[in-house]
Formats: sequence, structure tokens, C-alpha cells
Amino acid sequence: MKIYVLTLKGETERRENVIKEFQKIGIKPTFFEGIDGRKLSKAELKKLCINEAMTPGEIGCAESHLRIIRDFIKTEENSAFIFEDDVQFSNKMNKHVFEEFKKIIDKKDTPTAIILRKRKRLGKKVYEINGISVYECFRATGGISYLINRKCAEVLISNNTPIRFQSDAWSIYAPAGLIHLYALNEDLCSEWNGKSGKYKSVVGLSEKRACHSLIHKKLVNQFLKEHGVSKFDWLRDSIKAYYYMIKRKL
Repeated sequence: MKIYVLTLKGETERRENVIKEFQKIGIKPTFFEGIDGRKLSKAELKKLCINEAMTPGEIGCAESHLRIIRDFIKTEENSAFIFEDDVQFSNKMNKHVFEEFKKIIDKKDTPTAIILRKRKRLGKKVYEINGISVYECFRATGGISYLINRKCAEVLISNNTPIRFQSDAWSIYAPAGLIHLYALNEDLCSEWNGKSGKYKSVVGLSEKRACHSLIHKKLVNQFLKEHGVSKFDWLRDSIKAYYYMIKRKL
């Protein structure tokens, strides 16, 4: 299995903790040093990204994920797990679960991504792995833990070079019909809050991120329109997600 952990230079505490997390399940990942966008010049950021609303941290994060994905494409593997270095695993996560998820995605002949976390906009249940339910997902965010196949990697590279969206733009690619997205109804992975107990994000404060900007929203709407996505489609998927949510509770 190809398993990457994205880390930044100097993040010793996170790296030490994530090593322990993988040791618990008997897996040795490949560490990949990413780009800290906060340390790049305005000229360097502009060269990488065409979305003026994205923070330096968001740009660095997106570029780091793209570099991992490009590295994966160079291998002979059909799929790759990608984690960020602040990931921590639930007690359901083990080597067998990794292997079973890999079996699922390796059989896919379409661009496919699986988010290893609980997401809201879920559809039909399609798989069961050791009591873990896997669902179709209409749209979602989250880049701390996911699994992609080679075709999905190609889609992510071609549609985000140069960078215009965040690294976890599943809410754009899935509605546009570019990828098939799956997610869970429970968290196999979550963010580690550090020894201090307070989580620190490298992409910047939530209220300052691109998703709140009109510039970003315009780029997203334009992209979706180019791929034939209407407001009706967006509403339909939201209604379907609520329908399946209610159905699961009955």
C-alpha cells in the first residue's frame, strides 16, 4: 500500500505523535515534506495560485497535496492513502481496514475518492467493512485523511494546476461529475489537538479562508456552470442527502 503523511519542516510534535498512531496499527507510512505557504513570497504565491481569495496557508496546503499526488502518479500503485500529520485514528482503525478500503478503490475504473471521516451529505450505503459503513457522498470537505485511485489523482492534478481551489475541494469535483465520492457516518480519523489540547491549523483562521470570499464563490460557480451543474442539481443533492439521513434514523 502507498500511504503518505504530509508534514511541514519543524512540526516535530505532530510528527512524533503521528508516528505513534501508525505504530499502533503496524504500518510504516511515507513522510512527505510539504510547502508552508506562509513562508512564500507574494510572487511565489501568485505563480502557484490564480485564486486571489486563498490564504497563503491554503495555497501551501493545496500545493503540498498536489505534490504528493504527482509523486503517487509516478509509482505503479493503483491507489494511495493521504494523511496530514495531525491525524489520529479511532480504535476501529487497523491494518486490515486499510487493506479492505484499498480493495474497494482498486476495483473502481472511474475517478474515485474515499474520505475516511464522518460527513453530512451522504447517500446510499454501498459497503460494509468490519462494521464500518461506507456511503455515497454528494459533496464534502476535509483533507486530513482520504484515499484516491489513479484516475482521481489525474482529475485533481488537471483541474487544480494552477491552484484555484483548496486541497479538499470534494464539494466542487463531486457535483461537477468529475469524481465519485464516498464517505463514512463515523470518524475513523480526526484532528489531534496537540499536547496543549488546542488545535492549530496551518491554513489560517476559518473566518479568513477563501470559502467566505465572493471572489472564491464566483470561481466555484463558474467552474460548476462550465460542467453543467445548476442550482437545481445542488438543491436536488441536498434533498437526497436529507432523505437518506432520515431513512438511516428510522
